[in-house]
Amino acid sequence: MNKVEQVKDLLQDFLWYVNENPYNLSMPQHILDWYGKTCSLRLWEVYCKGSDEPRIRASQLGYPEVKQMLPVLGYTENDLRAVAKRDSWYEGFLFETRMLAFLYTWLGEQKGINWFLTPDKEIKFLGIKGHVDAVLEIEGVKIVLEFKNLNTYYHRRMMFESIPPNDRSYLSQLAIYKEAEGADLALWCLRDWQKRSVAFREWGETEEKWWEEEHEKLKITIPIMKSLNSIQELFREFSPPAPVPWKTKKVNYMRMPLSMNYCPYRKCLYELAQHPDSNVPQVLRVYEPEEIVKNLIEAKENEF
Repeated sequence: MNKVEQVKDLLQDFLWYVNENPYNLSMPQHILDWYGKTCSLRLWEVYCKGSDEPRIRASQLGYPEVKQMLPVLGYTENDLRAVAKRDSWYEGFLFETRMLAFLYTWLGEQKGINWFLTPDKEIKFLGIKGHVDAVLEIEGVKIVLEFKNLNTYYHRRMMFESIPPNDRSYLSQLAIYKEAEGADLALWCLRDWQKRSVAFREWGETEEKWWEEEHEKLKITIPIMKSLNSIQELFREFSPPAPVPWKTKKVNYMRMPLSMNYCPYRKCLYELAQHPDSNVPQVLRVYEPEEIVKNLIEAKENEF
């Protein structure tokens, strides 16, 4: 068994330890001090720190270009300061910090294994800046680790679908970090917060094949995105797909192609229309379920 496989087995043992003893894990005082200081810093970052400079983010590269470019062009979501949203961010940070503290305790204190951790490491990819949740070196094996705090539905999708259609930003994110770090192993650490269980998913051959095509696309799209200065230019370069006819038993109406269902285009375009620099085509301006009758659907009697 090579070193990478040994490390994978070691991490699986750690997961078993965490899942079997979720409420009985402890850590030495020096690790507890680090945990407390890191959580305090995260608390300030989530609730008190101002927004970062608008930029294209590595964590957004799996989304369509329209979605990626909104912050760069000065557009912000209306609910950016919503307490529930920030609570969710902080809960994810707590999970990440807690897992690293437990891993530190388990590997170093209980197993006596030498390892090295770089949390929240900054990387650059084609001029785009991102931050890896953790870069580990265990027994000479370099590991990129991304933590995700998910509900049961998305946890199941991330664990068992080869290329989860709703989570392509997660795929691009881990691929970029793995390539930038030259890692031997790339893992998602996925927590099901409803069932309180944790699992690893490894970056494998299927994801690698997907990334080969996506990588070539990003080499073209990123320089274009970085050169754009307005929403008009954005829509000229990266037009969203036009709505297509869609029939039900009672009505005929227009909707986005099914191939775009993985992307939050509806909310994106609805809010984008409020931007003063917007020239979103009127047929695309409002695409929310509650607004379909008024703005998109041309309801008429069933022709059949």
